[in-house]
Amino acid sequence: MHSDTPSLSVLLASCNGEKFIAQQIRSIMAQTYTDFQLIICDDNSRDATVRIIQTFQSKYPNIILHRNTTTLGYVKNFEKLIGLCHTPYIALCDQDDIWEPEKLAQQMYHMHQTETKQPALPVLIHSDLSVHDANGNRLYPSYFAYRGYVLGNQKDLGHILGPCGVMGNTVLFNRTLQKRILPFPPMLKNHDYWIALVCELFGTRVTLDTPLVQYRLHTDNASNTLIATTATQHSMQYYLRCLRGSCRLPYVGTQRENVLEYLLEHYTVDDEAKRIIEAFLKYLRLQGSKSGRIYDMMRYSYVKKGVLFRVKTALKILLKST
Repeated sequence: MHSDTPSLSVLLASCNGEKFIAQQIRSIMAQTYTDFQLIICDDNSRDATVRIIQTFQSKYPNIILHRNTTTLGYVKNFEKLIGLCHTPYIALCDQDDIWEPEKLAQQMYHMHQTETKQPALPVLIHSDLSVHDANGNRLYPSYFAYRGYVLGNQKDLGHILGPCGVMGNTVLFNRTLQKRILPFPPMLKNHDYWIALVCELFGTRVTLDTPLVQYRLHTDNASNTLIATTATQHSMQYYLRCLRGSCRLPYVGTQRENVLEYLLEHYTVDDEAKRIIEAFLKYLRLQGSKSGRIYDMMRYSYVKKGVLFRVKTALKILLKST
């Protein structure tokens, strides 16, 4: 049973989520780990989302609802939620997924194990996910395998800079990390990328290969583009564009360059981390020799570790006009 002073806050940023949010809340309230509060910040929903949440509030006293009078967007909404927390631990969730019953229990076990060995450090625990369609049918048993992520528990800054693989809807972290990640960079478009990056630089990450979240792909979330992207990358037109040098390199042209510039300006990192970040920035900016960029890509692993993916990326670098 949850206490009046829970050890954990589960944060849910909602917005027009009437279709799936009840299933997510039920899965959270059915967790075997019960010492938590669920804090929801609704981002000015125009549908029945708030009424659904209030129905659950009448049944569960550990649900707290905040309502934005203007729309912040999901990144700013999560930043607001994280800033509201005063519990030792924080878990993030999306409004359209389903948690496995043991999610929090497993993550809190690994959190306590890690903090015992490494007290006072920022700690982040995240997990694999299973992938489902809008009707709940399982598409892929492992999101990591589907996306080609190979991420162990050792430090791997290059992987976090590029592929990352830390999904925000799986993370649980301690208050020490909470203090390091706020405020978010003003240009940030993906909060999970920032949280994972700061933890990789200054703390400890634990990756659990067990899928603890049922990740739902549907027409109203950004993630449904993954399947379309995968299909496009195997089309003949895609390879023809690459031969003409017009294929976009992974992560180039995204917000990561600005985020990393903000990081180097506002945080002090060690020399090795700075070398890896600066090498990745050269890759993003298409600077330096092509052979040098390919060497750094292999050395620092800031693209996926699969041999075929790396060969394709190296060919793209060679075929680019700059």
